[in-house]
Amino acid sequence: LDEGKKLVFVMMHALTDLPNSFKSPFRDYFIWLDFVFSIAKENSEVNWIFKAHPTDSFYPTVDFKFENYFREVDEYDHIISIGSSGKFNTKSIKDIGSVIVTSGGTAAIEFATFGIPAVTCTENYYSNLGIVENAKTSEEYGKILRKIQLISPLSSKIIIKAKVVYY
Repeated sequence: LDEGKKLVFVMMHALTDLPNSFKSPFRDYFIWLDFVFSIAKENSEVNWIFKAHPTDSFYPTVDFKFENYFREVDEYDHIISIGSSGKFNTKSIKDIGSVIVTSGGTAAIEFATFGIPAVTCTENYYSNLGIVENAKTSEEYGKILRKIQLISPLSSKIIIKAKVVYY
């Protein structure tokens, strides 16, 4: 990866789980992943790191294999993938991450407490509090992701708000 570019962490969901508790522009997490991956291929202004959900081994899929899906990332010098069995400590994201991308997972609020902005698209308990950038439609989500390099770190006021909400 290019050391001069921001590190965008795409925090994947367990694909067998559905975003059925909250309103989302995507029918399921695979469609969401496919959408984000297609934009990552286009936007080489940042480094994209696709991180498997840490407990995805508890949610096996028959028709999706992480390694097979991300086989083509070798074609892109700005995209990598990290499986759940990799030797990557998620705690390091707070020190190196620039932006978190998730449909609406807790990673967005967790890393906001360290000043890392997040882009989400699913309504949840923190989505409308001004902590994360939450898109209401897939079009809006795509527009934000295509310009993700322009997102700045969170202000100290937002970080405090994130800590209170997360607590």
